Amino acid sequence: MAVVFAADAAEARGDAEQALTIIEEHLAPVRPDETFWRPWRLRRLLQLRILGPLLPSWVTSRWILAQALQHLDPAPHGVQRARHKLALHLAVELRGGAEALPGVDATDAMCRVMDRDWVYRQLRLYDLGGLQHFLARAASADLVAGADRIHDWATAAMGGFRLLVRHPSTVEWVDLATDAVLTTANIGSAALAVPGDSVIGRMVPIAGGTMFEGAPMLVPEEVARRVADDPAHWLDAVRTLPGGTANPAHQAAGDLTGLVSDVPTVVWQLCLCDATELGDADDPPSRDVLARSVLDLGRAILDADGEVAGEEIEPWSCVAAALLSPEGLAGLAEAARPDDCALLLRLADVLAEPAAAWCRTAVEAIAEAA
Repeated sequence: MAVVFAADAAEARGDAEQALTIIEEHLAPVRPDETFWRPWRLRRLLQLRILGPLLPSWVTSRWILAQALQHLDPAPHGVQRARHKLALHLAVELRGGAEALPGVDATDAMCRVMDRDWVYRQLRLYDLGGLQHFLARAASADLVAGADRIHDWATAAMGGFRLLVRHPSTVEWVDLATDAVLTTANIGSAALAVPGDSVIGRMVPIAGGTMFEGAPMLVPEEVARRVADDPAHWLDAVRTLPGGTANPAHQAAGDLTGLVSDVPTVVWQLCLCDATELGDADDPPSRDVLARSVLDLGRAILDADGEVAGEEIEPWSCVAAALLSPEGLAGLAEAARPDDCALLLRLADVLAEPAAAWCRTAVEAIAEAA
């Protein structure tokens, strides 16, 4: 636990490099097929290490959310632990009780809720005050100073929205409470929705606009409208979902603490497998093969003016998510060639930040190496 607290303290100081160094020095597996550390924590720290100054300040705000969600008081009866227990109780209740949870044992089942459940995250961070507590008690002044309006995020209300249209770099939503049209960067918040679908989530302010603080949840329109009309009682609306929140359609998958993209890893992997000759998502390719597949998919979409087979998964955000994944970042650095520069600049013109900035940086690196 001393190692865990040391890594947590480094992150709270805003020192991603030191946190990653601590983790990398203690990667001994708990079992042969797993490591002690959450995979998505490693992924976000790797993204912070590699992308660094290319990242907009809202990424730091999301980094703070991820830290607040994992933060517990050292004391066994601390207030953060009480928040955690209540959020866990309510989320498990919505899933039909502990006996309905998947997992190899009771501990695994509860960890899956803590790591992956959308309702648990919303309750813990916002309704029960976990984010405000972390900002006041644990986050350093330097970390908070680098964030984008994070104190406003802490008080953001839940809302209901309808997806209007998806563009390569932006997405337009209708706020069901006001009928106002809101534009967000296309970082995958609508990756699994199609125009006309409804979602619930917290729209937060950032420099120059708005965004969802994390991936919104796809819901029937009547649920979204009920939340829009009465944000304070959003949990009551969620309780009416068919099949409860155990229904996979109402869950974001796996990496809920995504910093630069809301596209779950498995989704962009499946998008690549379906659109290229990459193979099976269960058998990950080498980094250079993945990078070349991402570039091939980007070229195909550009040449087809954005038209791709099927409408279930929005392709532009998947390309961006793959490029910004740790394996995509390393793969592009290894596999990009001078004749890829024109394609990378075309992608930079259409993808949202920070994917666009990474494409431009890759072109600069190729030019310097030439």
